[in-house]
Amino acid sequence: MNIPAQFLTCLRERLSRPLPGEMAQKSMARIQNYAFSDLIIKNPGHKKSAVMVVLWEENSSLRCLLIQRPEYEGVHSGQVALPGGKQEDYDSDLLATALRETQEEVGFLIPSEYVAGPLSPLYIPVSNFLVQPYIAVLPSKPKLNLNLVEVHACLDFDLSTILNENSRKTKEIQANGMKHETPYFEIEGLVVWGATAMVLSELSAVIKSIISS
Repeated sequence: MNIPAQFLTCLRERLSRPLPGEMAQKSMARIQNYAFSDLIIKNPGHKKSAVMVVLWEENSSLRCLLIQRPEYEGVHSGQVALPGGKQEDYDSDLLATALRETQEEVGFLIPSEYVAGPLSPLYIPVSNFLVQPYIAVLPSKPKLNLNLVEVHACLDFDLSTILNENSRKTKEIQANGMKHETPYFEIEGLVVWGATAMVLSELSAVIKSIISS
């Protein structure tokens, strides 16, 4: 059985229908008493970016790629993230941004036929970015060639991790000079929180809906 091809077909069909969206995202958000649409209206000058959820089959399971940002003077210093970045004027659309940024950061080009489609966009107030996530399902593990200016390290994990409710935890995390009680995924011993956790939360909801259908 070709797991990636079969899953890609199921995923494309599911992504063509209404998505879990904000409800799934906000289960992993630090602040939940607001609507993303209201924040976007209040910040009309927001910047656009895109990230890529990269999946592949390995040892009869599906794996997911994460990166760790280097330490730097910025709000996302050292965080675990998905490959991606800011949309540039020369990008034809946000999918082009996600594909380009993935190639620039981790060194491989994703053929368009492996792109399943988009998840729901989400707004990041601290950096004023509206982020569009996409999902790609590859037939095998990609060969990585890290851009060490933008990526400190990579890790991959079994996708079933985020389906397990025990991986969802809460702790005090320091952000913007203050500590806040924050939900996070514990993945391979790492704390994955913020926008990345929110994207993975919606991905989890999408996969569960495929499994239950």
